[in-house]
Amino acid sequence: MSDSMTMTAPTDQTVDPTAAETRQDDAPARNGARKKRSATGAKSGRGRKGLTPADVRAVLRKHQDLTEATDEQRTMLAAALGKPGADVDQLTEIILTSARVDMGAISDLTEIGEREGAVKRAIAAMQLTADRARAKAVWHLLVTLDVVTGNAPGNDGDLAEGIATAIDDITDEHAAQLDAVRFLASR
Repeated sequence: MSDSMTMTAPTDQTVDPTAAETRQDDAPARNGARKKRSATGAKSGRGRKGLTPADVRAVLRKHQDLTEATDEQRTMLAAALGKPGADVDQLTEIILTSARVDMGAISDLTEIGEREGAVKRAIAAMQLTADRARAKAVWHLLVTLDVVTGNAPGNDGDLAEGIATAIDDITDEHAAQLDAVRFLASR
Protein backbone atom coordinates (compact mmCIF):
# COMPACT_ATOMS: atom_id res chain seq x y z
CA MET A 1 0.00 0.00 0.00
CA SER A 2 1.19 3.42 -0.74
CA ASP A 3 1.12 6.38 1.63
CA SER A 4 -1.17 8.29 -0.68
CA MET A 5 -3.99 5.79 -0.30
CA THR A 6 -6.17 5.74 2.74
CA MET A 7 -8.47 2.94 3.62
CA THR A 8 -11.98 3.44 4.86
CA ALA A 9 -14.20 0.78 6.25
CA PRO A 10 -17.04 -0.26 4.00
CA THR A 11 -20.46 0.91 5.08
CA ASP A 12 -23.95 -0.22 4.20
CA GLN A 13 -25.34 3.26 4.59
CA THR A 14 -25.44 5.70 1.77
CA VAL A 15 -24.96 9.34 2.53
CA ASP A 16 -27.66 11.78 1.49
CA PRO A 17 -26.26 15.34 1.76
CA THR A 18 -29.72 16.85 2.35
CA ALA A 19 -30.38 14.36 5.16
CA ALA A 20 -27.26 15.53 6.99
CA GLU A 21 -28.50 19.12 6.86
CA THR A 22 -31.89 18.08 8.15
CA ARG A 23 -30.35 16.13 10.99
CA GLN A 24 -28.24 19.12 12.02
CA ASP A 25 -31.27 21.40 12.01
CA ASP A 26 -33.29 18.89 14.01
CA ALA A 27 -30.46 18.09 16.41
CA PRO A 28 -31.75 20.14 19.36
CA ALA A 29 -35.15 18.49 19.15
CA ARG A 30 -33.65 14.99 18.90
CA ASN A 31 -31.03 15.31 21.59
CA GLY A 32 -33.58 15.78 24.36
CA ALA A 33 -33.24 19.54 24.65
CA ARG A 34 -36.29 21.12 26.18
CA LYS A 35 -38.31 23.76 24.44
CA LYS A 36 -37.77 27.22 25.83
CA ARG A 37 -40.44 28.54 28.13
CA SER A 38 -41.66 32.08 28.25
CA ALA A 39 -41.59 34.20 31.39
CA THR A 40 -45.06 32.89 32.23
CA GLY A 41 -43.90 29.28 31.97
CA ALA A 42 -45.75 28.51 28.72
CA LYS A 43 -43.95 26.45 26.10
CA SER A 44 -43.00 28.41 23.05
CA GLY A 45 -43.17 27.16 19.52
CA ARG A 46 -45.68 25.18 17.56
CA GLY A 47 -49.06 24.49 19.12
CA ARG A 48 -48.99 27.70 21.10
CA LYS A 49 -52.28 29.50 21.07
CA GLY A 50 -52.33 33.26 20.93
CA LEU A 51 -54.79 35.61 22.46
CA THR A 52 -58.28 35.45 21.12
CA PRO A 53 -60.11 38.61 20.09
CA ALA A 54 -62.25 38.19 23.24
CA ASP A 55 -59.08 38.11 25.38
CA VAL A 56 -57.82 41.30 23.79
CA ARG A 57 -61.18 43.03 24.29
CA ALA A 58 -61.19 41.96 27.97
CA VAL A 59 -57.70 43.40 28.50
CA LEU A 60 -58.61 46.67 26.78
CA ARG A 61 -61.90 46.95 28.68
CA LYS A 62 -60.24 46.35 32.08
CA HIS A 63 -57.43 48.77 31.26
CA GLN A 64 -60.00 51.41 30.26
CA ASP A 65 -62.03 50.81 33.45
CA LEU A 66 -58.91 51.27 35.56
CA THR A 67 -57.83 54.35 33.59
CA GLU A 68 -61.24 55.96 34.08
CA ALA A 69 -61.29 55.19 37.82
CA THR A 70 -60.25 57.89 40.24
CA ASP A 71 -56.74 57.96 41.65
CA GLU A 72 -58.29 57.25 45.04
CA GLN A 73 -60.04 54.13 43.72
CA ARG A 74 -56.85 52.84 42.07
CA THR A 75 -54.87 53.47 45.25
CA MET A 76 -57.52 51.66 47.26
CA LEU A 77 -57.54 48.75 44.79
CA ALA A 78 -53.76 48.46 44.92
CA ALA A 79 -53.87 48.45 48.73
CA ALA A 80 -56.67 45.85 48.76
CA LEU A 81 -54.61 43.64 46.42
CA GLY A 82 -51.54 44.03 48.60
CA LYS A 83 -49.70 45.87 45.82
CA PRO A 84 -49.43 49.47 47.00
CA GLY A 85 -48.14 51.78 44.28
CA ALA A 86 -49.20 49.50 41.40
CA ASP A 87 -50.01 51.47 38.24
CA VAL A 88 -52.85 50.86 35.75
CA ASP A 89 -50.83 48.38 33.67
CA GLN A 90 -49.78 46.40 36.73
CA LEU A 91 -53.31 46.36 38.15
CA THR A 92 -54.68 45.17 34.80
CA GLU A 93 -52.13 42.37 34.74
CA ILE A 94 -52.80 41.32 38.34
CA ILE A 95 -56.56 41.23 37.88
CA LEU A 96 -56.57 39.41 34.55
CA THR A 97 -53.82 36.88 35.28
CA SER A 98 -54.79 35.88 38.81
CA ALA A 99 -56.83 32.73 39.18
CA ARG A 100 -58.83 34.54 41.84
CA VAL A 101 -58.53 38.19 42.80
CA ASP A 102 -58.22 38.35 46.57
CA MET A 103 -60.31 41.15 47.99
CA GLY A 104 -59.86 39.81 51.50
CA ALA A 105 -59.13 43.19 53.09
CA ILE A 106 -62.43 44.61 51.86
CA SER A 107 -64.29 41.46 52.90
CA ASP A 108 -62.68 41.52 56.35
CA LEU A 109 -63.48 45.21 56.77
CA THR A 110 -67.09 44.65 55.69
CA GLU A 111 -67.50 41.63 57.95
CA ILE A 112 -66.26 43.49 61.02
CA GLY A 113 -68.42 46.50 60.14
CA GLU A 114 -71.54 44.33 59.93
CA ARG A 115 -71.16 43.25 63.57
CA GLU A 116 -73.68 44.88 65.89
CA GLY A 117 -72.10 46.90 68.68
CA ALA A 118 -68.61 48.06 69.51
CA VAL A 119 -67.79 45.00 71.62
CA LYS A 120 -68.60 42.54 68.82
CA ARG A 121 -66.60 44.62 66.32
CA ALA A 122 -63.66 44.69 68.74
CA ILE A 123 -63.83 40.90 69.17
CA ALA A 124 -63.95 40.38 65.39
CA ALA A 125 -61.02 42.76 64.92
CA MET A 126 -59.04 40.93 67.61
CA GLN A 127 -59.73 37.62 65.87
CA LEU A 128 -58.48 39.15 62.64
CA THR A 129 -55.13 40.04 64.26
CA ALA A 130 -54.42 36.31 64.59
CA ASP A 131 -53.39 36.71 60.95
CA ARG A 132 -51.23 39.82 61.20
CA ALA A 133 -50.86 40.18 57.42
CA ARG A 134 -54.63 40.28 56.94
CA ALA A 135 -55.05 42.76 59.79
CA LYS A 136 -52.35 45.01 58.31
CA ALA A 137 -54.07 44.83 54.90
CA VAL A 138 -57.28 46.07 56.55
CA TRP A 139 -55.29 48.84 58.25
CA HIS A 140 -53.75 49.92 54.91
CA LEU A 141 -57.21 49.96 53.37
CA LEU A 142 -58.42 52.20 56.22
CA VAL A 143 -55.44 54.49 55.53
CA THR A 144 -56.46 54.79 51.86
CA LEU A 145 -59.97 55.68 53.02
CA ASP A 146 -58.41 58.45 55.18
CA VAL A 147 -60.06 56.96 58.26
CA VAL A 148 -56.74 56.28 60.02
CA THR A 149 -53.21 57.52 59.48
CA GLY A 150 -49.74 56.08 59.83
CA ASN A 151 -48.43 52.58 60.11
CA ALA A 152 -50.36 49.75 61.72
CA PRO A 153 -49.79 49.59 65.49
CA GLY A 154 -47.23 46.97 66.52
CA ASN A 155 -49.33 45.57 69.33
CA ASP A 156 -52.20 43.25 68.28
CA GLY A 157 -54.54 44.74 70.89
CA ASP A 158 -53.88 48.28 69.68
CA LEU A 159 -54.28 47.18 66.05
CA ALA A 160 -57.62 45.49 66.81
CA GLU A 161 -58.84 48.52 68.75
CA GLY A 162 -57.76 50.87 65.96
CA ILE A 163 -59.59 48.83 63.33
CA ALA A 164 -62.75 48.46 65.41
CA THR A 165 -62.83 52.17 66.24
CA ALA A 166 -62.09 53.27 62.68
CA ILE A 167 -64.99 51.25 61.31
CA ASP A 168 -67.35 53.63 63.12
CA ASP A 169 -65.93 56.42 60.93
CA ILE A 170 -66.68 54.70 57.60
CA THR A 171 -69.33 56.67 55.74
CA ASP A 172 -71.72 55.78 52.95
CA GLU A 173 -69.28 57.50 50.59
CA HIS A 174 -66.53 55.14 51.77
CA ALA A 175 -68.85 52.17 51.26
CA ALA A 176 -69.53 53.35 47.71
CA GLN A 177 -65.78 53.62 47.09
CA LEU A 178 -65.31 50.05 48.35
CA ASP A 179 -68.08 48.87 46.01
CA ALA A 180 -66.34 50.65 43.11
CA VAL A 181 -63.08 48.93 44.01
CA ARG A 182 -64.81 45.54 44.07
CA PHE A 183 -66.12 46.27 40.57
CA LEU A 184 -62.66 47.28 39.36
CA ALA A 185 -61.24 44.01 40.71
CA SER A 186 -63.77 41.93 38.81
CA ARG A 187 -62.98 40.46 35.44
